[in-house]
Amino acid sequence: MAEIEALKRQVAGRDVVESVVRAHTAFEKKSVFSKQKYLLRKEQKFLKRFTPTCLGSSELIEYFAVKEPHRILEMTAESLGLMLSLADVKPGGTYMVVDETSGLLVAAMLERMAGEGRIVVVHENEHPNFDLLKFTNFPAETTDRMVTAMNLLQLYHPEEEEEVRELSAETLAGMKSARRGQYYKRLRRQEELRSIFSHVDGGAFDGLLLATTLDTSSLLQKMIPCVRGSRPIVLYNASKEPLVTTAHELLGDLRVLAPTIMETRVRNYQVLPGRTHPQMTSKSGGGYLLSGTRVLPSTDARAGGVRKKRKVEPAAPAPDTAMADASEAAQAAAA
Repeated sequence: MAEIEALKRQVAGRDVVESVVRAHTAFEKKSVFSKQKYLLRKEQKFLKRFTPTCLGSSELIEYFAVKEPHRILEMTAESLGLMLSLADVKPGGTYMVVDETSGLLVAAMLERMAGEGRIVVVHENEHPNFDLLKFTNFPAETTDRMVTAMNLLQLYHPEEEEEVRELSAETLAGMKSARRGQYYKRLRRQEELRSIFSHVDGGAFDGLLLATTLDTSSLLQKMIPCVRGSRPIVLYNASKEPLVTTAHELLGDLRVLAPTIMETRVRNYQVLPGRTHPQMTSKSGGGYLLSGTRVLPSTDARAGGVRKKRKVEPAAPAPDTAMADASEAAQAAAA
């Protein structure tokens, strides 16, 4: 051990591995697979190599799936990719999102939208939880421009929002700089909320994405009218039962077409030269998805009925035809 520590201070890690292999008298007696496993184990111990890369949503999932899977609702990269594909997330779109994955869903959407579009995040607390966004390399200007948040109270009761009165230039000049800055901040926030309310009232969102443990049935009753026609609605949950209940309710809702539940299940495989097998300790699943399409039902479809066919009475025979039939019947009776 003392010789190895001295080598680590003098030479590179590769030289240390080669020295350890040369000192192993039984190394040549090992099989090909045993040699590879031995070298791999020693390289992991003595070689300090790393490659700096940009931290994306897949890398965040890889880390938190092992450390704290509850923070991302046990979401996997496959479930996240399928959710973004079903929701048709693309540059330039406007989306309503409920994200309880600590900002993982929002980060993945920002990757796909490439700096163009808008994301309105609806949350239940005073401030949204975007903890994972601080690990990404998105510029602050991009996130401030694209991501806007509002809580459920503002969504359900917009009339209770306090209006900020515009002050005159003389009043602003007499205010302290700190109070003046707070005033401008509240004024900007009011303009943001007005823009959001216009999208909500006009149903101008291009998609609805929900990754939450809240009751999705009550949320959808308010959020479905906010989505345009022929636009997707996608829900994620780590458990299947809440989505089954929501799917049964959507089957009777004419505003959502073909609600479908999907499951992603991808096994991890250990790949070595000459042999490949699944890892027995991998997780069994990656959550469930419920997807549907927002439709605008017609007036007849809302009525829920089918027009009854009018009963057509047979037409009466012409007068001359009736007389001819009567004369023929009389002749036949006389005969």
